[in-house]
Amino acid sequence: MASGIRVIHCTSTGCDEYGGFQDWIHQDAAGVIGETIDSDTVVIIEHQKRLMYFRRGMNANEMTETPLPEDGWESIYIGEMQPILLQIEELKGLVCNGPYCMVFLNDSEQGARFCFPLPRVQTPLEYSLLETLSTEVFKFQQEVDIVRLTIDQQIDQVIDNVTHHLASTIPELDCEKREYISEIVAHRSVAFGSFLPFLLMEETEEVFLDRPGTSLYFDHQRFGRCQTSVVIDREYVSRIVTLIRSEVNLHLDRRNPSLKADLTIQQMPLRISASIEPLSPEGLHLEIRRARRRAFSLRDLIANGTLTVEAASVLLLAVVSRFNITITGGPGAGKTTLLNALDMVTPRDWRKVYIEDASESRTIEGHHQVRFSVDPVDERVRSFTKEEEIVKSLHRSPDYLILGEIQTREHSEALFQAVVAGLKVMQTCHGDSALGLVSRWNDAHRIAKSSIGLMDLIVTIERFQPGRSRRRVTEISEICRDSRDGFVHFIGLNQVYTHRDGMVGRWSPNGPFMRTAKSLGLSSHEPALKTLMDLIRSGLDLESNLSNRPFLYNAHPMENLTQI
Repeated sequence: MASGIRVIHCTSTGCDEYGGFQDWIHQDAAGVIGETIDSDTVVIIEHQKRLMYFRRGMNANEMTETPLPEDGWESIYIGEMQPILLQIEELKGLVCNGPYCMVFLNDSEQGARFCFPLPRVQTPLEYSLLETLSTEVFKFQQEVDIVRLTIDQQIDQVIDNVTHHLASTIPELDCEKREYISEIVAHRSVAFGSFLPFLLMEETEEVFLDRPGTSLYFDHQRFGRCQTSVVIDREYVSRIVTLIRSEVNLHLDRRNPSLKADLTIQQMPLRISASIEPLSPEGLHLEIRRARRRAFSLRDLIANGTLTVEAASVLLLAVVSRFNITITGGPGAGKTTLLNALDMVTPRDWRKVYIEDASESRTIEGHHQVRFSVDPVDERVRSFTKEEEIVKSLHRSPDYLILGEIQTREHSEALFQAVVAGLKVMQTCHGDSALGLVSRWNDAHRIAKSSIGLMDLIVTIERFQPGRSRRRVTEISEICRDSRDGFVHFIGLNQVYTHRDGMVGRWSPNGPFMRTAKSLGLSSHEPALKTLMDLIRSGLDLESNLSNRPFLYNAHPMENLTQI
């Protein structure tokens, strides 16, 4: 249940004048602003001491005494952030994650949202200690080994050494604060240290750097696009480029000035896209996409409004029927998120082969999954290409071939070669609609309409607004075909679902749903579709139940679902 954040600014005049905490609360309250996920939050900013107190799950009117840790309050020394917190009244949210407390603020004058990371230290002494250790971090690094260590090993080494140092020199510092200080010092010691406070948040989607000398900004699932005060200068950029080269073992230089690669830092799977001169004439351009530790399920996507029950039912029936499915949408629309959610409801005994240049698929416990990693299209010299591996999959016996993103004409040619050969496929492709995607395949990629006719379903997903987290499936279109003189003929597209109208209900006799039902001796697939809708509305755990139910897979699921 959404509820408010109550912000209380305590000035020296206010606290002294009202003489007691209870009186001051009523006189100086800033009001309820912003939203949190699950409970009321009271935030007190005591400017004279540069302290911020906060506590979740209470009503400010119930407060009768000074906030204490034993009463559930946490305090943070805000230090140099104090002038900012005094000027900007609109606190949107607090997210405490590991050693950082992230403060989300609205700036009504600029019409923007800002995020500031605060170290979770409580006193000026702890803050000063953190800053001193950060400048002397070289004392805690083993220079002989540092060039051979991964970024995680470097972080772990510094954490261990700083923790040992603090335990021996300041034994009275409690374990939690010792851990927080050690982690922050370790983060600051590596090239990606400035990014880590934002990447560590589970709800961070993507972090951006436009060019050196500009500040980072990022997209957050709840708070949308957020600005930061972290500026990346050119000296820091050179460290980042060196780190990327060493971690991903790909070229990033003048001959190969862009790359896309996977990198895992602190158990966070990241996809990095980087460009440098001469392709990016102003210097390093960086996009870091963070994958959630737990992938969104179909039920999650229904809950957050990406899917309706009707749309989810159509997609479920298409997946269990092994239709050829392409998900299209713009950058950041959620194509891969939806693809992974559909992957999670496939039967456990299906053999799935994945071919990706960025490993965005998820390991699903108990499923048969075989992965092949190919070189990204940015790499000038490629040893393993997606188009070659797609063709090789004809001899790998996949029940479903999952291809990640189809980007080039060569990718499309290999995709449809696999489809014509009888493989069942799921993939994503950039586009703004089913109509636009078919035009791209036919006009730009020179795919014959007879081959396009063998694709079954195109799902379009969109992001409401740039920098906002809301997404939705806007249309589901079936591809219609017939045969004449022994050849496949592409008839056209038929919308079976739109976000505006819901289930359209006009099922083409030449579309994959009615064709499949007819081949099974059924009058329609709609009873099976209704059964799936009822199962979803019943609250059934789709991933653990549907993928194991024998009634779906002992015969064709469309046939079995009509008998439930």
